[in-house]
Parts: sequence; structure tokens; C-alpha cells
Amino acid sequence: MVNLPLTSLILLPGRWLPLAEAAADTSVLERLDPPRRAQVIMVLLGLVLLGVLLMALVWLGGRYVRRIAAARPTTPRPLPDAWARKPLQSDRPAAPGAHESQ
Repeated sequence: MVNLPLTSLILLPGRWLPLAEAAADTSVLERLDPPRRAQVIMVLLGLVLLGVLLMALVWLGGRYVRRIAAARPTTPRPLPDAWARKPLQSDRPAAPGAHESQ
């Protein structure tokens, strides 16, 4: 083997290769058998679709929140006598014998 610095070597299963030779080899995806390659591609496609779905949900949620913020709720106008002090009255009937004069 040629004397190369350790940083310019890459460890592959069972052998050391210089980086230039490792780059010339086939990609990891091409080295997989077809069923496993299809699984890897489908997993990557699923991750991409999940990312697109999350971005669409954030976009739609932002539109919803912006629409809510733009439509400010109106406060009802106070009734004319709402400012007046109300008399103290109870809705409960008085207890028997309380404040009765006979």
C-alpha cells in the first residue's frame, strides 16, 4: 500500500481505500439489491412527502391565524342604563320571619 496520510484513507468493509478510489466506486444505493433499493427509495420519498405536508400545514395555519387577527371582534355597545348603579335586590325570597312586622 502507498504511504498516504491517514486522513486521506477511507475504511470500507474489509479494506482501506484512498478517497479518490472510494469516490470512483458505485454509490451505496447502486450496491443494494433491488428490493432493498426500492425500500430505501420509498422511505426517502415518504420523508419528502411528510416534509411537504408539514410545510403545507404551517402555511394553511398561518393563513388561518392571519385571517383571525384581521377580523377584530366588535364589542357590543353598552345599554343606556348600564352605567347606572343598580339597586341591591335579591332574587331569592326572604326567609320566613325576617323583616316582617305584625
